[in-house]
Amino acid sequence: MATSFKNRKSKFLALLMALMMTSSFTALAACNDSEDSSSTDSTTDDSTVTETDDSHINNGSFEFVNWNSGKNLIVTSPTGWSRSTNSATSGTAVSSKSASGIINTDADAWDNLTQSSLPAGTTAPTTADEAKELWSSMSAYDKLQFYKAWDDADYEEKIEDQEFYDASKDKFNVDIDDVPTVANPGVHPIFDENGTLIEDEEGDTNVLMIHNAYTNGVGTAQKYTSSSTITLQSGTSAKVSIWVKTSDLTYPNGLAITDRGAYIGITHTVGGKTLDQMQVKNINTELMDLDDKYNGWAQYTFYLQGCSYASSTFTMVLGLGQGGGTDRLEYVEGYAFFDDVECEIISNEDYNTAVNPNIIPEVALGAEADEKIFRADESGNRNKTTYALNLTKGTTSFADFTLPDLASSIGLTEQKKNGTVYV
Repeated sequence: MATSFKNRKSKFLALLMALMMTSSFTALAACNDSEDSSSTDSTTDDSTVTETDDSHINNGSFEFVNWNSGKNLIVTSPTGWSRSTNSATSGTAVSSKSASGIINTDADAWDNLTQSSLPAGTTAPTTADEAKELWSSMSAYDKLQFYKAWDDADYEEKIEDQEFYDASKDKFNVDIDDVPTVANPGVHPIFDENGTLIEDEEGDTNVLMIHNAYTNGVGTAQKYTSSSTITLQSGTSAKVSIWVKTSDLTYPNGLAITDRGAYIGITHTVGGKTLDQMQVKNINTELMDLDDKYNGWAQYTFYLQGCSYASSTFTMVLGLGQGGGTDRLEYVEGYAFFDDVECEIISNEDYNTAVNPNIIPEVALGAEADEKIFRADESGNRNKTTYALNLTKGTTSFADFTLPDLASSIGLTEQKKNGTVYV
């Protein structure tokens, strides 16, 4: 949308004055090299322990979870992130009919969630007697299928009363409709400083999954927002990276080629004032020119330079689909996976060395809302994965100001009180 220079200039000057009045120069850096964010969810059992997240963004690795002795097949409320449906002027998007959250891509865990473990040719049980014989060899997927068959049969007996059922192990937090029907996304590759593919020594296998599904196939729009904020003091910058992978993106008229996809948003404030979000939208990694060694994953990098005269904060948003209410033009069905949201504090000099505006798209303070939106479905942006947000550029420079000669003089003053002269 076109904006006149006059309106844009007035808008920017109003913003500048508001920021100067509310600026704070004593902000604490929430994303730095000396203080790590932490999580209190155990990665191994039901106990509560304190974990240290060295990604500097709380649970940016998505490894700090509590699987609840295997009953949490999908961690739907991940530590450090909050899920919500997107909204627009016409209302809020519909709720997905399938669960989203952290999943384990380890082959055994994935198969337990998505595949039957019954011997070939074995019919899935539908009665208590059949289930009793097979129960010990049934995967979580098989049990979820059985629970649905039991409910559909409308037996008078409750599944909880069956002798083979153990609520401490068999009461899962999702049902069969929440099970992913897509291929295992795996994990993103790791390279050394020479670009050689290396093994993940820590064996991290968890990723964040957003699954959009609705009964009429139109999809929906939802997102996860980080509870961590990156706060930059004046004179500092940050480098943030995120791995993304999408699968089976569709809408009623076919495959999602344009106008739909995953997105990465960076909400930012300057001096406490929230500005228009910077966003890369319509990401579809299946349409990108990725080498096979990337396993379908793409790494997006954002360079962020804080404002020169006020504290700047940044919050990460990971989403799939856009719109809300009756505004469904960018709803999408399918999957988006995210992993390893990492932050590194760098100097402004490092920012300026890394960011060439002729190569890397860069937006500045005072940019219009539409100028902060980058469409990954456009041919020139489809394989572009590095962007920059510079909250120093676009600010008004301040020149020295000299008072004019007022022909005034400086001297002592006298005041007379009760007959006495005071100097």
